[in-house]
Amino acid sequence: MQPAEQQQKKRSPWLYVGIGCGCLLLLGVGAFVAGGVFLVKKGQQLQQDMANPITRTELVKKTLGAQTLPEGYYAVMSISVPALVDTAVLSNRAPGTPQSGQPGGEIVFVYLFIKPSTVQDREGLRRYLEGESEDASVLTRNNIHVGKNELIGRGVLALEGRRVLYLAQRGELQTRHSESESKGPLLNSILFIECPGQDRLRMALWMAPDPAPGKPLEQLELKGTPVDPETMRTFMSHINPCQES
Repeated sequence: MQPAEQQQKKRSPWLYVGIGCGCLLLLGVGAFVAGGVFLVKKGQQLQQDMANPITRTELVKKTLGAQTLPEGYYAVMSISVPALVDTAVLSNRAPGTPQSGQPGGEIVFVYLFIKPSTVQDREGLRRYLEGESEDASVLTRNNIHVGKNELIGRGVLALEGRRVLYLAQRGELQTRHSESESKGPLLNSILFIECPGQDRLRMALWMAPDPAPGKPLEQLELKGTPVDPETMRTFMSHINPCQES
């Protein structure tokens, strides 16, 4: 396919439904089957909800615990599978608009609430993000694959009623259904939302195209990107799934 054709191609919001559903894999065969049955039964209603921008936005806001969405971002999809996972996706490109109209490329935020997760899962992700361990199996089990990356930074954002641990990198970060859409390295952050008194795993992936793959990291302008701590703080201040009942 020629580059000009690629620029005119519209990316369906159902790609992101695939991203969310892909994360159901590896949660166990029984869980996957249950999730598949649920999706078949609820597919028509989900399609109607996702086609309606008002309904779609309200569902995403509910999943994220957000009163308002971060500035410049649009609701792409939200799906909830009882006892398995809640997923919500935001993008800086409105659903249905050409990718070629998005200067700098599309930035995507994927939130996952893994309901069967354990305290060990949460501890494993915390240790990985803080650099105490190189064991990323908690991500792999949820079909998130971290490839070769250059560390940008890690830290903790203290927000009202929650903490957000983050690992900011430059390199490869993929889910099963996003591999074909990855065009080169990404500026990416893996985030872990710690909710007081709650044991289940709430995490997110925030990904943007690398603006200059051949340029040394120290020469990149990172302000305003998903790997900039102040940008993370502003963005995540809108998102508080800890207040979920």
